[in-house]
This record gives sequence, structure tokens and C-alpha cells, in this order.
Amino acid sequence: GVSIKHDGTTSPIIEGGSHYVNFPSSDYSNYNGGYHNHTLEGIKMLSPNDIGILINFANLQPNQKVGDAFFGMIVAEGNITHDYIITFTGTKSEAIQFYTNGWDYDGLKDWYMLEAFKLSKVSSNLNPSTSSLTSQGLEKLFYALLKKMGLENKIALKKIENNIVQNITYDSDGNPTKTNCN
Repeated sequence: GVSIKHDGTTSPIIEGGSHYVNFPSSDYSNYNGGYHNHTLEGIKMLSPNDIGILINFANLQPNQKVGDAFFGMIVAEGNITHDYIITFTGTKSEAIQFYTNGWDYDGLKDWYMLEAFKLSKVSSNLNPSTSSLTSQGLEKLFYALLKKMGLENKIALKKIENNIVQNITYDSDGNPTKTNCN
């Protein structure tokens, strides 16, 4: 992964392990956000820890710049790649509140894995050729995670594929709708 400064320059590469990258918390105030890749195995969507990292970046932005915080990932599925990027849409005081929330990330990770398994049992959420969740299934999982963490309407999700950026919003049942950005 890398952290990205306010002027667009990046940190040195931050080495990770199997399914994780530890972004140094001492760097958050010097950066707007970060980016990392996901391995070919595992869930190809931003995780509870990724949301926590975004909240850390948002918390350390100046008041008028809290919305500049972001966190993203790139995913490869065969010869197709796409990115998911999240931004914080709340206020500075909400960023501070969420930062000090003390989420149980191990419990959230277990819940997340179970929720992904449940979604995979619905045929419209599963890609039969890869046995992994479709984009729609992943986006439903992300919305369910936001709801579980109390972050509905506080984090925006975008997808980039084939140089097209899409905003992803949700209906009251958590079904994703994509709108191309102009």
C-alpha cells in the first residue's frame, strides 16, 4: 500500500502480509488517504479495518478538509481490474466521534466473513465462474457493514472500472445503484 500526501506525492511502499497492510498511524496527519491492493484470495471489498483507516485519515484533516480524506483499493479478478474508493462525508465532530468509538475489529471481521458467506448463498450475488461475490454482492456487503458500524450516509463509495468512475448509492433495502460521475 501507499499513503498519499495533500500534494499527491506518495509514501514509500508499505509492505503488508496476507490480507493486510498496516498503515503507520503517525503518518495520518501528513496524508489525505491511502491505497492498497487486495490479493486474489479473500473478499474483494473494503473491510472493517479499511473503514477504520479512512476514519483515522478523516479525523486528522483540518476542519474544512475532512471530506478530502479517502481510502482505496485495487482488485484484480483474472484479467479485469477495478478500484473501490471510499470518502468520509460526515463532519469533523463526527470523524472525532467515530475515531474514538472503539469498534471491535476482530468481531466485525468475523461478522463480515459470515455476512459475505450469507450473501454468496443468493445466486444473484455469486459469480458462478469464479465462485466469488459479484460486484453487486460486494457492494451489498459494504452497505451492510456501514449499517453495522453506524456509518450509513457518512461514507461514500465509488467504483472505477475501464476509466469510468461511478458513485454507488443504496436504496432502503441496501441494493446498490451506480451513477456515472461527470
